[in-house]
Amino acid sequence: DVGRARDVFLSERQCAALIKACDPDFGALVKSALLTGGRYGELARRRVADLDLAHGTLRVPDGKTKARTVTLSDAAIDHFRQLAKDKLPKALVHSRLVTGINPETGEPVVLLKEWGESVQTRRMKRAIERANQTIDDPKCRLPAETCFYSLRHTHASLALIAGVNIQILAENMGTSVRMIEKHYGKFLHADRRAMFNALPSFSQQNESA
Repeated sequence: DVGRARDVFLSERQCAALIKACDPDFGALVKSALLTGGRYGELARRRVADLDLAHGTLRVPDGKTKARTVTLSDAAIDHFRQLAKDKLPKALVHSRLVTGINPETGEPVVLLKEWGESVQTRRMKRAIERANQTIDDPKCRLPAETCFYSLRHTHASLALIAGVNIQILAENMGTSVRMIEKHYGKFLHADRRAMFNALPSFSQQNESA
């Protein structure tokens, strides 16, 4: 459903509602995806040692295409700093919280687990349902087709709207310029139009000049 996921573009309001509706552990992962455009598996496998917060980068040695270094925004740096706080370099940046039972005492305990393959599907569905319950206007609710990959699409779309260089965006996301142009062309055209709109209109030029 990657193609359908690319058709879903979330607004800032929808993104905020989604993060708020998530359980804290999953909300952190969702926010990381929105801030970096990273794939689910890439983000789930990241360890604290992959972060270089002094230089604002995140190393992805096992990317889908090849190893890359992601440049982080100030907001992303703050986000990952909170996630990495008091953790050892080998610790996962993102951990899944699971309730278990202490075999010795029989009391419930919270366990830290890895984010396994497809674990995000059920969490995403539940978060979307919760988020839409908080949005009164049906037109503003998150589309039913929204999935984790939609966060990557949203990041790319917002980056292009903000004027991020297409080559830099492609390198950051671990994809090609051709793929960016193919799937996000409408945002590129809007960005280019905005640039040309900054040129003089000459509509009120002094004829006597």
